[in-house]
Amino acid sequence: MLGLTVSNALLGSTLTLASGWARVDTTVDPGPRNGFAMAHVDGRVLLMGGHVFEAGARGDLWELRDGNWRLVSDDDDEPGPRWNHALSSDGVGVLLLGGEDDATGTRRLLGDAWRWQQSWAIEDGDGPSARARHALAYDQVRHRVVLFGGAIAGDTAGDTWEWNPDTGGWTEHAATGPSPRRDHAMAFDGERVVLFGGLAEGYLGDTWTFDGVTWTRVDEGPSPRSGHAMAGGDGLVIVYGGQGQDTIYDDTWIWTGAWQRVPAQENPGRRFGHAMVWAGDHVVLFGGNTPAPDAETWIYTPDANEVPGEDEGGSTDDGATGETDASTDAPDADGEGSGCSCSLEPTSERPFGLALLVVGLVALGRRRNQGVRPCAR
Repeated sequence: MLGLTVSNALLGSTLTLASGWARVDTTVDPGPRNGFAMAHVDGRVLLMGGHVFEAGARGDLWELRDGNWRLVSDDDDEPGPRWNHALSSDGVGVLLLGGEDDATGTRRLLGDAWRWQQSWAIEDGDGPSARARHALAYDQVRHRVVLFGGAIAGDTAGDTWEWNPDTGGWTEHAATGPSPRRDHAMAFDGERVVLFGGLAEGYLGDTWTFDGVTWTRVDEGPSPRSGHAMAGGDGLVIVYGGQGQDTIYDDTWIWTGAWQRVPAQENPGRRFGHAMVWAGDHVVLFGGNTPAPDAETWIYTPDANEVPGEDEGGSTDDGATGETDASTDAPDADGEGSGCSCSLEPTSERPFGLALLVVGLVALGRRRNQGVRPCAR
């Protein structure tokens, strides 16, 4: 595979990135957490909020820039602690919508919208109902942020909304589209918003595209899953990982109008509940459950000279059904549940070696895949 030379303020140097996955060894990070969200704007990756075991909801804001994570604002600042919210670039700033908190001692859904442009400001006006586990994606062509679905009070939503950054107004679309779901993911491929997967009565594996007027279903793609992550740019959408029936995935897929699986390679390992953003010439991934939460940062660099083909090894995901896979151990509509639906045997060891060095700041390397203990039943 060919490499890509970039000068990147995000990683702090001019460096040559080999295509594929590489770990970023930051000296500071936001720490392990669940239900956080990320967005990329103005040359930086922003991470906000989440839930930390035994500490509760967080409201801190972090940025990845110059090869390291830096705390921008702490839990006491607005918009306030929350998890299972969504973030999206809007071309100029970042939009935050919803989530849930436990400030009163009881979990409650949030319906507030905030915009970040060097500081947070609340967005007033009528909009979507309070929700969590929804997805946002920025349509760069039409300059709109698209919302679909999520967990709402006592139910799962299947509604489509758009937010106009110029007016701050929300518009609901009546277009028939995907079935109600939560824990799905969306990204923009340069022409349309792409939605994949999620959770309802079971794990979902359908793919839909939205052009601002019509939702269109694509029949084939990765296996049914939720808790995966997607990022789009340069005419591509990348999907990594997620949780399905009796497994946690470690596969990488690329969308270019149809899905193709990237051949087996070194990667961040099996995980779900992570987040990814497209940042310039590559994708940044943070965190996730493996099945315990971690705080790793990885980058994925697509190879522009190679069309990804069928994987002949690695994960057992057949990746071509696009059907609903009912799970008796899936979380319920308000997000409760085991948080894991599988027992994984230890995976084979991976060779450890230095993939890349960013002088003074970042070492990018391969990791040895840890054996994963079975989930408690």
